[in-house]
Amino acid sequence: MLQLSLVLILVAAITSPAAAEQSSACSLLTPGDIEAVTGGKVTATQPLQFDDIPTGPNKSVKVEGCMWGVSTMGQITISWFRGPLTDDEIAQFIKMTKSNPGVDGLKKANYKEVSKDFPHAWCSIMTPLPPPRMACRCPPVSAG
Repeated sequence: MLQLSLVLILVAAITSPAAAEQSSACSLLTPGDIEAVTGGKVTATQPLQFDDIPTGPNKSVKVEGCMWGVSTMGQITISWFRGPLTDDEIAQFIKMTKSNPGVDGLKKANYKEVSKDFPHAWCSIMTPLPPPRMACRCPPVSAG
């Protein structure tokens, strides 16, 4: 069976105080949760945190998330921007997430994208296309 790489990017702008108190995005899902959905084994878990992403003059925001490596699927990433954020800022971040070097690279490599927009969130699955089938035309073999 061909191994497929799958990148799931879920971006949600969470602005509630309860969400801001979450200590780690990696605690949102267990390896068992990931394995149940993907059918592969979690090979690595990496918390993500980016501080001071500029949102305008003299303003920045923090981005938190988690990336799980999956043996048969590639990776799953969840990230969010810590608020408070305006609706325009959330829309700007989602636009930046849809077009960044990682996502653009997958698109240039002809990955198939299935995505859905949600209020204040975006979800995308990127899957490589299967390799082209090769046909072999061999001369007939005679038994002689």
